[in-house]
This record gives sequence, C-alpha cells and structure tokens, in this order.
Amino acid sequence: MPKSKKRLWIGIAVCACAVLLLFLGFHAMQPKDYTQAKKETVRFLNRNKADLQRIAVETLSDKPNRSRTYKKITYFYRQSDGKSYVQFDIDAQGMIGGQYWGILYCPTDDLINGSIEIYDEFAETGEGNNIFIKEKIADKWYFYYDDYDGTVDTNTVSQ
Repeated sequence: MPKSKKRLWIGIAVCACAVLLLFLGFHAMQPKDYTQAKKETVRFLNRNKADLQRIAVETLSDKPNRSRTYKKITYFYRQSDGKSYVQFDIDAQGMIGGQYWGILYCPTDDLINGSIEIYDEFAETGEGNNIFIKEKIADKWYFYYDDYDGTVDTNTVSQ
C-alpha cells in the first residue's frame, strides 16, 4: 500500500476515534434526572450489597465522626429524629445547588413513614425551591435525592 493511502487510513482512524471519544464524553456529561439517578443507585446497591451491608453495620457500631470512602463513594454515620443510619453518597451534579443522591441504610427499617417521602419546600412554605425525596428500595435500604434547584417534577415521582 502506498504511503499516502496508509496515511489516509491512519487519519480516518484517528478522526473516528476522536469523534467516538467526544461522543462518549458528551454523553457522560448529560444531566441525570431523578429516574436515571435512582437506576444508577439501585444498580450500585445490587452490585455491592454485601460490602455495603458490612460497612453499614460497622459504621453504626463505631459511629465515626468523619466520612470514609468505598469505591470512591463517600459514606458516613448520621443521626436524625432519634434514628441512626448510614449515608452513602453515590453522585451529584451542578456546581452551586444542584442535585445529590445516594443510599441510606437504616437498621430499624423505619427511616420514613411509608414507601416514599417527599418534602417540597415551596409546596410546604410558599418559599424556596429545595426538594428532598427518600424512597424505600429494599429492606433497610433507601434511595435519597436532594434537589437544591427544585428541578425535579414531584408529580413524576411514584408515590
């Protein structure tokens, strides 16, 4: 094969790889909505449940005052309304405000009343745009989604 044809094919291959990498990078940077964040979180829980269970039990026993990490996921001991639980922060998006989501493990399995809890600040107070959602996804496991921009449509979240 002549050098010019070889260079042409190499150039085409390089361009194709560059386009593919740009596409994949753009796709990875697409904002995630509540449904996508929940799917990602449930998938992570299902793949790592045994480790997460062990970590949660140890964390509840030790009650450390600082966060720790597991597979780049930050987790920490929390206590609220007399209930102890472990929070695993799966991901976030946005710079100021934005959305944050993850998993909560509550050994007493009574973190919320019912299967889902939605606090919409504007609906409750007439001011602000913060929305906090907790949803039970398995025994002792809950998905949380904190939206400080008020972009999640709470009507689309199953109740």
